[in-house]
Amino acid sequence: MQLSYGRYATIAFVLFPLLTRPASLQERKQVFEIAMSYGLSLVSMETHVAHYYTPQFEQETLVRKGIEAKNWRRGDLVVFISDGTHLPENIALRVEEGQWRELIVGKVKVKVRVKDENPDIYITPELLDFADGHVALPTVSRHDPIRKEIDLWTSTQRGFKIKGWRAIWKIVEGIRDNLSFEEIFESIRREYPNATIPELEKPAVEVVWRELQSHLGG
Repeated sequence: MQLSYGRYATIAFVLFPLLTRPASLQERKQVFEIAMSYGLSLVSMETHVAHYYTPQFEQETLVRKGIEAKNWRRGDLVVFISDGTHLPENIALRVEEGQWRELIVGKVKVKVRVKDENPDIYITPELLDFADGHVALPTVSRHDPIRKEIDLWTSTQRGFKIKGWRAIWKIVEGIRDNLSFEEIFESIRREYPNATIPELEKPAVEVVWRELQSHLGG
């Protein structure tokens, strides 16, 4: 979230309707508190006028539960104006803990968590299922405890715990760029210039490559 505007600006917020999510009332309260703290004046508030388009990852989850995914939700729109006496600091608020890299493979967004790994020590890549053996996430809620365990996420609502994030990132890049397996393996070797990665590592890398291809459509 970032609040940035110039003098005499009009600022609009889209609010979750009440009861949409557990924190919707608190989030609505925070929006008004922030607006008031910056001296903004309320101009209007309209209910159910902001259309919400269901993203792919949410559609995937609903379909697996037998629910037809339609763009049925509406948000409330609140509009403020600034008289130019108080400009906000340009501060970005973090939405997620941790650091991530992300890219698009075809139509699928992929996010990989950046872990604290020694760049000079090669770690064999692995995709680890969760305790229930499933990689399809049961919910899109950020409050689901399983979200903290996810190291690789796709917009088709697949999630994995992983080992060797650097090698896995090169695999995902290679799938995006339509590289052959041999080309991907060589790109992993270049990622670790001070480490020796023997040919014996190829089978483990290939397992991850084929698994990710099946989820990313490569």
